Amino acid sequence: MNISDDLLVAYVDGELSQAKREEVETYLAQNPEQAERVKQWQANDLALKQAFSLDDVPDVQSELPTAHNDNNRWQQLTRYALAACLLLAIGFGGGLGLSQLPFGDVKYQLRVAAWANEAHEVFATDKNRPGEFDQDSLDVATGWLQKRVGVDVSIPNLESNQLRFVGARLVGQGGLPGALMTYETASAERISVFVQAHSEQLAEVGYWFVPSEDKTTCVWLNQNIAFSVTGDMSNDDLKAIALRVRDSLGLGYQGRNV
Repeated sequence: MNISDDLLVAYVDGELSQAKREEVETYLAQNPEQAERVKQWQANDLALKQAFSLDDVPDVQSELPTAHNDNNRWQQLTRYALAACLLLAIGFGGGLGLSQLPFGDVKYQLRVAAWANEAHEVFATDKNRPGEFDQDSLDVATGWLQKRVGVDVSIPNLESNQLRFVGARLVGQGGLPGALMTYETASAERISVFVQAHSEQLAEVGYWFVPSEDKTTCVWLNQNIAFSVTGDMSNDDLKAIALRVRDSLGLGYQGRNV
């Protein structure tokens, strides 16, 4: 009996008649290697469906300011984000296969991206007062933010990335305190860095790019800390900034086996 991959895919997708389905199942019972392939496809298919299901995505919008609650916009961000996580995940070692994606971590990264995106829009784009602390009060800002956020927050010097620091402030996102640091490009475009402690018990993950309508958020997390960089620039530029931020925060990176 010869069963093509197209027929196996149709079996996984539930598109076969009862007779054809029984024929494929007989073939799989006689070919354990093919059965293992199909089992993996089914697991991937289930993971993908769960990742794209809005029913089990945490209700981030309820944690954001009411004036900015927009269900359609959140759904769009969710779909963009998962597409980005599937297609643009970077772990320094190469691309990730679908079966290797940590979907539980992805959902938390969506939270971080949504919180960072919201804080960016509300505070970082404010031309008059993007932060409670400016360049002249960096030492005070560092101590105050460390105490409130609960992690060793240092305000990164991003001059080598052609970014000028314009302000830092405490923000409350997802019921937890976070630090938001705002920078400005030579053309007065705003870039923000969001840092927050968490207790999600997640594995260390590489850089993930979560696009929205007019900007992209680069998210990184380890077992205790999540940070992100948000702005309207290329993924390469965002990652270069994220690397600088990671070093400034004293966070090591263990390359994932991919």
